[in-house]
Amino acid sequence: MEILERTEKKVLKDIRNPIYVLRDLIKKLRPVTIKNLSPFQGGFVRYFNYDLIRKWEYLPGISPQDARIPESVFMFYRRLIIFDHLTHQIKVVAFAHLQKNDDLKKLYDQTCQEVDETIKILKHPLSSVSERDPLSFTDLDTNLNQKDFEKSVRKAKDHIVA
Repeated sequence: MEILERTEKKVLKDIRNPIYVLRDLIKKLRPVTIKNLSPFQGGFVRYFNYDLIRKWEYLPGISPQDARIPESVFMFYRRLIIFDHLTHQIKVVAFAHLQKNDDLKKLYDQTCQEVDETIKILKHPLSSVSERDPLSFTDLDTNLNQKDFEKSVRKAKDHIVA
């Protein structure tokens, strides 16, 4: 498991369950409650690979190491754009993660600057799609042949019917 924090990278080996590592990281986060701002102001954006379930349940078949994709990815963003559908407002939030010896005034000013930069980006018009380079696609690669795929689909249908 890799943890990237600011400019530091920590590699944790032999992690049986990444959820416990996340729980410890979340305990360190204590966002300030701000009036007129939702108590839920963000958190970890996450992606779970299907094979992560193997941490808790036996699944036969292809080994997850063969897939060559991460089991999970969790990202905590310092800047958020909150769309409040109730009040029809957009709020820009930036988190200042305090460390033990941080200069509070400097950190506050940097965080305010991040909010201002985000607002400036939001006010800037989007570029036209025609100005962009054309999309290119790579060839798809599969680890399952057509016959085995169809067999898996039939098996899944049987489970759904049952």
